[in-house]
Amino acid sequence: MAAQYALATNISTSLNNFQVMESQDKNNIMRATKEAVVTLKDVLEGKHDKVNEDKLRCSKVPRERWWSSFLHVVEGLAVMSRLTQNKVPLLGNGLEEGSEHQNPDEM
Repeated sequence: MAAQYALATNISTSLNNFQVMESQDKNNIMRATKEAVVTLKDVLEGKHDKVNEDKLRCSKVPRERWWSSFLHVVEGLAVMSRLTQNKVPLLGNGLEEGSEHQNPDEM
């Protein structure tokens, strides 16, 4: 629970830094990204718990397994963020699809 709160707080802080250009384009990637971040924050804050619990119960998916998977996705986003901040290209570094565990020296 503390980790969820910390993540939500961190996301809230980052969300304040989002500068979304207003556009009539409904396919605006900046708007879609901001909406995804808001949804992620809301899930971490528990605003969708009732809906999630109902869907998990209907699907017979254990709550713990769902949260574990969800938090792995968040961790993956954090890794991608660190790679980007360190100027490491996300593609071309053995991370592209179909190149699992490929050693760049072997290329």
